Amino acid sequence: MKQFYMPSAILALMLILQGCVSLGTQEETLTEEARAKNLESFDLLWTTVHEKVWDTTFNDLDWEARGTYYRPLVAQAKTVNESRAQMQTMLNELELSHLNLIPAEVYDDLDTKGNTENADIGTPGLTVRVHLGKVMITAVEPGSPAAKYQLQPGWTIEAIDGEALTPMLERLKTALPVDSLAGLYGNRAVEKRLDGPLDETVEILFDTILYGVAVADIPRQPLKGNLVTLGNMPPLRVWFEHKALEDEIGYIAFNYFMDPMRIMPALETAVTEFKDKKGIVIDLRGNGGGIAGVAMGMAGWFVPEDTGHLGTMIFRDTELKLQVNPRMGAYTGPVAILVDNCSASCSEFFAGGLQSMGYAKVFGTQTAGAVLPASLEKLPNGDTLMFPIADYVSANGDRIEGVGIRPDVYAPPGFFGEMENNDPALAAATTWILKQPLK
Repeated sequence: MKQFYMPSAILALMLILQGCVSLGTQEETLTEEARAKNLESFDLLWTTVHEKVWDTTFNDLDWEARGTYYRPLVAQAKTVNESRAQMQTMLNELELSHLNLIPAEVYDDLDTKGNTENADIGTPGLTVRVHLGKVMITAVEPGSPAAKYQLQPGWTIEAIDGEALTPMLERLKTALPVDSLAGLYGNRAVEKRLDGPLDETVEILFDTILYGVAVADIPRQPLKGNLVTLGNMPPLRVWFEHKALEDEIGYIAFNYFMDPMRIMPALETAVTEFKDKKGIVIDLRGNGGGIAGVAMGMAGWFVPEDTGHLGTMIFRDTELKLQVNPRMGAYTGPVAILVDNCSASCSEFFAGGLQSMGYAKVFGTQTAGAVLPASLEKLPNGDTLMFPIADYVSANGDRIEGVGIRPDVYAPPGFFGEMENNDPALAAATTWILKQPLK
């Protein structure tokens, strides 16, 4: 394994030089061309909100008047940040999550399109999560390049290919002030940097917590899953897996509620195989959501009676109740669902719905609170507007957006040396299942 260790003082100096500590810069005054682009962007932003955001009351504001008030302030702004601040302040008056102005440089951090549609893109085989302000390794795929280089869960990643991660995380936290969203998108930005051309290595600077700092050039392996496209979304790789754990427990994991022609039969096969197991664990950690109808259909395999729904989506002109249709042969034993701060959208109302109906217990950490379907509008000045096209209310009438699903058992990942095992959430879930009475 190619690596070297260094004193923490040297690491601190290196990270300062890479940009972890801002030494101060003078922001340039806008040119007339840039001012015109900002005004054009303001007009498109205002119109998009007026025509497409689900809340037609605009939080009981006079949206015409807000546009009249803020447009001159954008015109008078002397710098890019002043202009952005006026636009975001106007958006903030609507008090809607998923309504943010994303600066061009931050959107570049998030743009992962090339990593999903290119068949020659690979990964080192790491699962990472932004946790307590650090990028933590939470799992290492057996047999992967990362496993061969002996990377361990609980270690933290400080830099990738010479780029320190802290500045990028700080940019996201500033642009996405909701902590859960900053964690969700921060994680995606880190994954973008880990993935890359199959024929190239990725240099990872990591802190082993107990043994010091090291760096390794790690090869990549092919990404798993099938390429799936939906509407205007970039292609996504969708995978599904199931296996039997020790102590007669079934385990199911998948990364998106998409590709129903493959996912639904795969789930039916898994539930059929696990019908006599003591319990089933459904791992939704990192699941980014997908199609509401797929979540409704999948929930039917764990709801034996027509007893409820997963909540209601509220659009501009209509409402959609996410009704669960029970399946013949639905599993009736204990179900444990694993979630974390990268469980979003459909995975949140799937987990929250089964939790509220009493058909599952939830383990892990609070979810992303990113339930609302949102769209993106690229603005003439290079920034991007994120805006919600629908609202969501849970079956209990609770708001999940910006809050997330609270697990029944809080089981966060731990830094190396803090954990009795590599997966506290899975351990807590299996312990709970084994304590349940046999049916």
